[in-house]
Amino acid sequence: MSDKVLELKNVTAGYGPTHVLRGITLSIVPGERLAVIGRNGAGKTTLLSTIMGLTRMHGGSLHYGGAGD
Repeated sequence: MSDKVLELKNVTAGYGPTHVLRGITLSIVPGERLAVIGRNGAGKTTLLSTIMGLTRMHGGSLHYGGAGD
């Protein structure tokens, strides 16, 4: 990972055996902002919960501030 603050690559995550997120890829560099928008049930809260480590990651990789999975 270079100077990225947050990087998700092909993340699949959810609750128990249920996959809510499939194939999420994004990265944020210092000074950049990201807005997550969508309808109810689109996975916004699951995305944030996955970044915080509160949901089960079924696949992919997540790196935050130099630390990684």
